[in-house]
Amino acid sequence: MKKTELYFGTQKPNTLHITELEFKTFVENNISRYFPGFTVTDSTGYWKGGEEKSYCVMILHEGIKVTDKLIEKIRKEYKELFNQESVLRIDSISESVSF
Repeated sequence: MKKTELYFGTQKPNTLHITELEFKTFVENNISRYFPGFTVTDSTGYWKGGEEKSYCVMILHEGIKVTDKLIEKIRKEYKELFNQESVLRIDSISESVSF
């Protein structure tokens, strides 16, 4: 299995923040429709010298090209919707996964 972690910052360029409701709505409309299961955790990120509330979304998947395209679509949608410079993506291989 492949594990992908996506880190979503919440600081907008105009000093406003993405609200919890805005992020939850994004998750429901833009992540849940592609992946039936994933984990969301609150985190604190640091970007360009500043601290900001952020969220980490962890997705376990089989690592096929279709999945990769969906993950990139999610990143693009978030950046466009909330005027973000980036969404950090970390991919790793999970040797053992059981449910």
